[in-house]
Amino acid sequence: MGGHFDRFFQVSSIWFASPDANGGTSVSLNFTQQNGEVLLTVPQLKYWSTIVLELE
Repeated sequence: MGGHFDRFFQVSSIWFASPDANGGTSVSLNFTQQNGEVLLTVPQLKYWSTIVLELE
């Protein structure tokens, strides 16, 4: 999964939560960010999930 963000925003962390995984407990995701693009891997998607990006 990837997304494009304004180059002035830096992502400091990304969290993932889903009622389908880990009992709904959020987990930190690894990601890369370069030239305004953020790339991450969603560990599981069955029905829905929430992804939170924390910006610096």
